[in-house]
Amino acid sequence: MMGNQLLLPLMVFGSRSGFTQGSPVAVVAACALFTLASQVARPPYAVAESAAEGFSAARPVLTRYCIDCHTGDSAEGEVDLSFTSDPASFGRHTKLMQRVAEMVTTSQMPPPEADQPTEEERRVLAEWLQAFLAAEARSHAGDPGRVVLRRLNNAEYTHTVRDLTGVASLDPANEFPADGGAGEGFTNTGQSL
Repeated sequence: MMGNQLLLPLMVFGSRSGFTQGSPVAVVAACALFTLASQVARPPYAVAESAAEGFSAARPVLTRYCIDCHTGDSAEGEVDLSFTSDPASFGRHTKLMQRVAEMVTTSQMPPPEADQPTEEERRVLAEWLQAFLAAEARSHAGDPGRVVLRRLNNAEYTHTVRDLTGVASLDPANEFPADGGAGEGFTNTGQSL
């Protein structure tokens, strides 16, 4: 569906500019649009599935070295890993998983007085945590929401016009109303202008 929507402008562009179907420009443009269409974020269930796949190797390490101290009401350091029994719930605990990844990769956990994982076990757990966090980041990437346009203040506008024209004596913003501060000391905040 999305690929068809992206190819419509290509067909219009190609027909108006004299490019025929199969011309080098049309082929390159089609490849670029196809690549763009294929980069659509994976649905949330795909992230949960990939987390579950890798977790099968990391689960024994987590169970052996972490679960005893970090589950239930008496979880140490306010790190409760009881949710790890259900891999589908990992996405709701991303910030905690980031903290766990930092502690594991810097060898702060398990603490020195506790049994330590081998380098291979630590690597398996760290790789799974990094893969999970990367998948979560990809699943939430995309539209940043409403972005307020940033307007140039009078001084920025004047300097931009001077730079573009090369005429240092221009002062186009001289007749503009004065920039007002929005209370935070800046004069170019998009929401206040």
